[in-house]
Amino acid sequence: RVLFRSAIGTDTSALAIEYCTKRGLEHLHLGTLDDFPAQKWTVDAVTMLDVIEHIEDDHAVVRQVYDLLRPGGFFIATVPANPWMWSAHDVIHMHYRRYTKSSFTNLLTSAGFVPQKISYFNSFLFPLAALKRLTQKNLNPEDIHAVVDPVPALVNSLFHNVFAAEARLLSSMSFPFGVSLVAIVRKPL
Repeated sequence: RVLFRSAIGTDTSALAIEYCTKRGLEHLHLGTLDDFPAQKWTVDAVTMLDVIEHIEDDHAVVRQVYDLLRPGGFFIATVPANPWMWSAHDVIHMHYRRYTKSSFTNLLTSAGFVPQKISYFNSFLFPLAALKRLTQKNLNPEDIHAVVDPVPALVNSLFHNVFAAEARLLSSMSFPFGVSLVAIVRKPL
């Protein structure tokens, strides 16, 4: 069981910070890790969930996280997987890249992190996502409505349940394929 003394939210979007403030979060930082007031905090863990692919210099930001963490601290990150799935979806969402398990592992270990778990996830829905991405390969990224379709509530509920079932399995196993990758890595003591 983990008890958090406090959480710090950081984002480059003023709108995101505003939403966090409305939800009662207190320790917020508008900006990047470049101007984060690290001297004010002892950081035990950092999460970057679908963030790294949006940053041009992924090696630099992972190294910044490493430097920010206390020895023994954890870094939890998710990224989109499979460069062959690159499509208009990635362009619209301003991704710089998609990762293989190997390239993601190398990114993290080259900064000094020790992997605790690295796995593909969103594996059960992978066939549907792969089919959708492949059909969007030649789509014009300007046509956002063709890529970001509204999902009916029933379908969304079904996808949520499938994803939740996979999350339970992920705690005891790793998946050999998936739409995304998840990593739990640790800074050595």
